[in-house]
Amino acid sequence: MTTTETRDWLALSLASGIGLTWFWHLVNRFGSARAVLQAPGAELKKLPGIRGQHLAALARSGELRSTADLELKKLERLGGQALVFHDPAYPELLRQIAQPPPVIYVHGNSELLGVTSIAIVGSRAARPAMDEESRIRWPVILL
Repeated sequence: MTTTETRDWLALSLASGIGLTWFWHLVNRFGSARAVLQAPGAELKKLPGIRGQHLAALARSGELRSTADLELKKLERLGGQALVFHDPAYPELLRQIAQPPPVIYVHGNSELLGVTSIAIVGSRAARPAMDEESRIRWPVILL
């Protein structure tokens, strides 16, 4: 995955009001994060259900890309990296959930993402379906 592709995935993920559902809808509709960021406003307006806040956020694609570039530079300085969904190092099991995060941040050995491990994950706005899925797929193990 090129730095430009990673930057565009990160930029789209940073767009205000564009959550996971809209992120994946847009990428599937236009074919890539880059294509979404380059899409003319008139084309975006044709999408059923798109809101003014989405259009306003996507209209600032240059600003989003600049912010993403800064984030990638900060990550590099800290020894971290951003892995996007199509990156070969992106965890395979994470790819399989209904709406995987388009970008994950990694600090340390990314090869460990593919081995059995334990993680504590939280969300500020967990949906009931997420809570139920976490109980089914990742039962709590007390040691």
